[in-house]
Amino acid sequence: MKRKIIFAIVCVFLCIENFSFVSAEELGVLNTESAPVKLFDIEKPEGYQGLQGMIVTDKYIVVAVVKNDNSETLLQAYDKTTYELVRSVTSNHYGHANDMAYDEVEQTITIINNQNLYVLDANTLVEEQEIILPRSMSAITYFNGSYLLRDDTSFYSYDGENLTDLEIHVNNDYAKQGISSLDNDIFCSAYVATADDNFEAGMSVVFLYNISGL
Repeated sequence: MKRKIIFAIVCVFLCIENFSFVSAEELGVLNTESAPVKLFDIEKPEGYQGLQGMIVTDKYIVVAVVKNDNSETLLQAYDKTTYELVRSVTSNHYGHANDMAYDEVEQTITIINNQNLYVLDANTLVEEQEIILPRSMSAITYFNGSYLLRDDTSFYSYDGENLTDLEIHVNNDYAKQGISSLDNDIFCSAYVATADDNFEAGMSVVFLYNISGL
């Protein structure tokens, strides 16, 4: 049964100290009542860093792996049932591909890289369109048929033409990562290092925002 949490104002801070998950070379599932369960290893070629962005479609688990010198992004699609690598493509303009959005109606995946959106066929990973945003953004998801974007200070909706500030301002004290949405809620992941900037010993943080203010 899906739990829906409604908050009075905007932001709820969920902090899990020393939150642990699987490593950057493997994927797994996390049940809040048990330890992470490993599903499979990512086939990371020599000369590539660990996992960056990831999105789950109705058929595949799509991940991005970046070359050590950041010159190339490797996208890999793993079958959701067998966890076998089905296909992979490379590109030199997706950056770290830290965040992606999946449109189940149009069957597309959109990768964000600063001011550029790259729209791919979700089944073949073939690039279909490049969209240039009015300004640079760092995270993306879908919400009510439009793109939901985030920069360092706020959330925005983008319908392909108009970029609208939703006036939901994000906490700027943490290294912000990806975003996702469910119903009227926006989940914004972030990371905070220790006082001596030790990111290995830091913790993960999830901010929960309610887009309607209910």
